[in-house]
Amino acid sequence: MNRLEYLTALRRRLEEGGLAEDEINDALSFYEEIFLDAGSAHEAETAANLGTPEELANKILQDSGIHAQGDAVFQMESATDPSAAQSAEPDSRPQSGSLAKLIVLIITSPIWFSIMCALAAVALAILAALISIIITVFVVGFSLTIGGIVTLFTVYPAGIALIGAGLICIGLGGLIVMPIIRGIWHGCVSLFNKFTDFVHKLINSKAVA
Repeated sequence: MNRLEYLTALRRRLEEGGLAEDEINDALSFYEEIFLDAGSAHEAETAANLGTPEELANKILQDSGIHAQGDAVFQMESATDPSAAQSAEPDSRPQSGSLAKLIVLIITSPIWFSIMCALAAVALAILAALISIIITVFVVGFSLTIGGIVTLFTVYPAGIALIGAGLICIGLGGLIVMPIIRGIWHGCVSLFNKFTDFVHKLINSKAVA
């Protein structure tokens, strides 16, 4: 069962159990983050670890003071034992998780922003170096070609050789420029994705702590 199927079944079971809409949304947001943290390749494993949607829904309903049939739970222990009443309170992590993550994001912003700027500077330096190499190859190619055309009228063999070398440089430049551009683009996208994953995991670890 994938993430969408699991969360859809969980929502349906919670609605049937009579849980309030805002509490349903909070719970679904919390467990959706668990799926996202595990990654799309491990959705079935995550679903198995959480149990069936019915089992998880029953647990959420019981923690919220609702029977699986939708009736409110009356706990005799909570009436006499304050500690039992506290343990019966619903989990507040779904409600406070977003605020905690926002606070952690603000506190750690100098760290990840500095890292992001450094990575961007390195990427731009590499890009500038590659562009300089490509421009140099084209300039050399055109220079050799023009020089070969001029020399062709005085020293025919040398002119042919220069024109051939110039055309080879231009051809090589054309062959390498597109793969390099694609490589730079994919590299930048991959670097950005890895950085966002790092920040996301950092925020989650701080929030849990």
